[in-house]
Amino acid sequence: MDLSRDEAVLLMASLACSSDGNATPEEQELVRKRLRPHLARLGQAGEKRAFDRLYTLLSERGPEWALDTVGRALPSRDDRLDALRLAAEVVDSDGSVTSEEMDHLETMAHTLGLSHNDLRQATRRSR
Repeated sequence: MDLSRDEAVLLMASLACSSDGNATPEEQELVRKRLRPHLARLGQAGEKRAFDRLYTLLSERGPEWALDTVGRALPSRDDRLDALRLAAEVVDSDGSVTSEEMDHLETMAHTLGLSHNDLRQATRRSR
């Protein structure tokens, strides 16, 4: 399955939102707020369909599929770094980053071919 750049970024943010098994209202709202400019062209109904589609795919196929798909949809290193920064911002949006969330961010970075240093920079920027 091929995703657009916007869908890939949305999927990455969704992965971050659910990384500790508890998608807080703050995390969900940040995902919607930050991605609204990317999804504005879809309209409100289209935005809801995009979120619903990706959450369904994520629950059916799992996080490994999602990360592989994101990696293919974001071939440029800069796009992958942007997605990782957004993921770091999402997990920090509720004021704390759990060990599960940090482990998940590390897995995301590794799967996307990014370094531990890239992850450190992404998490620093999110604060």
